[in-house]
Amino acid sequence: AVVFDGRHGTSDATQARTKATTPGVATMRKYRSILGLVLTAAVLAVRDLEAAMIQLCAAYGVSADRIAGLSGAWVGDRKSGAIGVRISRWITSHGFAFNVTTDLDQFRLIVPCGISDKGVTSLRQLLGRPIPMAEVEDAAVAALAAVFDRRPREMGRSSFSSPVR
Repeated sequence: AVVFDGRHGTSDATQARTKATTPGVATMRKYRSILGLVLTAAVLAVRDLEAAMIQLCAAYGVSADRIAGLSGAWVGDRKSGAIGVRISRWITSHGFAFNVTTDLDQFRLIVPCGISDKGVTSLRQLLGRPIPMAEVEDAAVAALAAVFDRRPREMGRSSFSSPVR
């Protein structure tokens, strides 16, 4: 736990450090260090999600990659999956949207991800056939498990019924 101005409780060691320097300087240093860690963790999580989507494409025989300076999974100059990151109160939330059978005409109405010189694709378009969503979900779980070095397990719907506070 990180302490700012004693709002979340303090330990003797934290109190001693704060007394040894001016509060503004100590708080600013802590803030910069933690912000750097949060941002570094967020970037690493984005790269891991990209790797999982690239593996997901590979499971269907599609060669995907990264494009320097742009997040997501790319097949040539067309994006097959996008990533979202939210940072709030020192907590990061990450997610991805992988285009499986997406109606790509919808993207003509917007500039996807703010990138005007690249296109968007879907697994259905790349393979030329429909793919059952449940099949792709299973493949996505396998790709995520491999990238994050975790073993997936089934959870009942009741596990998600009440939000964690």
